[in-house]
Amino acid sequence: MNRWTRLNHAVSKFAGCKAQIKERRESGLNDEDKKNRALQLYHQNEKANFTVCNVWEVLRNEQKWTSGPKNSIQLNVQVQN
Repeated sequence: MNRWTRLNHAVSKFAGCKAQIKERRESGLNDEDKKNRALQLYHQNEKANFTVCNVWEVLRNEQKWTSGPKNSIQLNVQVQN
C-alpha cells in the first residue's frame, strides 16, 4: 500500500468520526473539543491513534472531506389548505 492510499484511508476514517461528532449536536463544545472527541472515536474504532492531524488540517476544507449539502437532500414542499 502506498503512502497516499494510507493517508487517504486514515483521513477518510477521521472525517467520518468528525461527521459523527458533528451530528450529535452537543452543546458547549468548541471546535477543539469536537476534534478531541473525534480523535477518541477514531482510536476506539480503529484501535490506533490518528497520527496525521497535520494532513487533516491541510485537507479538511477540501470537498471530499467536508460534510455538507452533497450529503443531504432538501425538499421544498408546499402545503395547500
